[in-house]
Amino acid sequence: MSSFEGYHPLLTPSFRFDWLTRFKLKNVATLTNRDLAETADWINNTMRSTMKESTLTWGIERRRTHKLVGWGGFFTLDLPAHTGHAGLEGKRLPINEQQEIVEQTG
Repeated sequence: MSSFEGYHPLLTPSFRFDWLTRFKLKNVATLTNRDLAETADWINNTMRSTMKESTLTWGIERRRTHKLVGWGGFFTLDLPAHTGHAGLEGKRLPINEQQEIVEQTG
């Protein structure tokens, strides 16, 4: 993950983006509606894909409350072709917060 190592944490005025491994497993499980074992496997696979440079996914935490509200990033990457698919998943956020995430991290 060395080439992506500097891409965390990312901060906006309201949010912190960090590796999924930096968040409590039970909080990620609650957000993703998975049991703990399934969540652990998902996090491990996601981080493995990040190390292989085929995805770049962060957990998204509200800085004021330290609550995990979602995850997002580049779910598919083709670095040689300079292409990828970006997305956000999780709790529905107000439009102004969605806009902050897109403008500050885009």
